[in-house]
Amino acid sequence: MKGLLVTLPVRRLVAALALGAALLTAGCGSLETDRAATVDGRVITETEVNSVMEQINAMDPSPVQNPLTPGAALTQLVRSAPALEFFAENGLVSSESLARTQARDGGLDDPSDATIEILRYFHALNVASSGQQFTQEDQAEFFQRISSQEVDVSPRYGAFDPETLAVTATTPEWVEPFAAPQ
Repeated sequence: MKGLLVTLPVRRLVAALALGAALLTAGCGSLETDRAATVDGRVITETEVNSVMEQINAMDPSPVQNPLTPGAALTQLVRSAPALEFFAENGLVSSESLARTQARDGGLDDPSDATIEILRYFHALNVASSGQQFTQEDQAEFFQRISSQEVDVSPRYGAFDPETLAVTATTPEWVEPFAAPQ
């Protein structure tokens, strides 16, 4: 009888620990499968990339000249946070309310947070580019800040090139080029 009483709490504890480990492992796995990139410890999800791409491309008028591809949307998400921080430090703040108004005017009733961030970034970049307030030194610091980030891109998107500040498609080393039969 006494062995049964000791065994039952131990079994419950083991079951609870196993369930907790399974839930923890499942949670980490699902986050990793949705990870498009990690930038200085911040995860950019594929869900964010897709929402930015779909929503920006759906806007009329479009804030971009060419429709965003997944790689281009990820590039903008990699650039946006440090760029917005840099612009704010230099007195150029692009508000969320302005971005929401632009989204609404473009036909988006419920833009994602990632889309709002990109619209804020585009607005600040346009203001900085059109004005004479940023010197060449400011531009150099701007590019240096973005290029110095620690960026880890999911292989399905390619790699971040700090020279071009863009995510570019890459071919894994194990893929052999196709050679047509002669």
